[in-house]
Amino acid sequence: MSRLCLSRAASAAFLILSLAAVRAEAAARLTVGGSVRSEDDALVVAVQVDNRGDAAVGPLLVNGELASRYDEARAENGIAAGSWVEVTLRFPAGIEPPGVHAVALRLDYQSPPRTGAWTSQAAYLLVALGANPPAAVRVTTREAAVETHGQVPVELESADGRAHAVRLRLVTPKGLNAFGDAPPVTVPAHGRVSASLGVLRAGAPRLTRQGVLVLATTDDGGDQTVAVAEGAVVLTKDPALMPRLRIPLLVLAMALLGTAIGVEVYRRWPRPPKEPGNAEG
Repeated sequence: MSRLCLSRAASAAFLILSLAAVRAEAAARLTVGGSVRSEDDALVVAVQVDNRGDAAVGPLLVNGELASRYDEARAENGIAAGSWVEVTLRFPAGIEPPGVHAVALRLDYQSPPRTGAWTSQAAYLLVALGANPPAAVRVTTREAAVETHGQVPVELESADGRAHAVRLRLVTPKGLNAFGDAPPVTVPAHGRVSASLGVLRAGAPRLTRQGVLVLATTDDGGDQTVAVAEGAVVLTKDPALMPRLRIPLLVLAMALLGTAIGVEVYRRWPRPPKEPGNAEG
């Protein structure tokens, strides 16, 4: 491995709109950067997570994936507002092909620390291994409205005036999953081509906006390049009638149960004996 460098660091757009509005200045806002080195036949990625918001987070769990290898690290004490923490991920050496590779990250944390709800964020680092070519394609995406499963729209175009074979991948926070196979895409030398990536709701709260990433990796047999687009999935309300009737039906059931209990108690309640009537003579 003749050359190791970190070509770029960025975090996914991360906006969650809750039903109860939270002041932006009181929220955690995490971004990532880092460096990479070779150590003991391993590729060590040092991930620096900055908290640029005004709320502390903790603990912080960082899951990473590089070329289908996985590792995770934990910062038990979290990150104070305006501070940062560094964790390390280790991957096997000898990752091929040479070129730029994406380290897909997922950041899971609590804010406020220990007592707040868990939040999840997708992020990434681009690592140059052996070569550092610029991205051969440009990728864009748009916001997608999803009920339970849907499609994230993608558009690609060549950045160097040549045709390219591209593999697409969707990186999601916890609570969303990539859904279905992503077929390879041929990007022409000139003009745009459209594609889509399936996404499945897997527990993420409804009526929220979840940040996602689209990775476009060239698969031409030469030096690998990666282009990244930041997008969002808006989870809509459940259209089914039953969930909306759940509370009214529960209230009705409790009322009927109370009525039935009242009738049964009244029926079984002991009554005083009737006084005998006077006989007529």
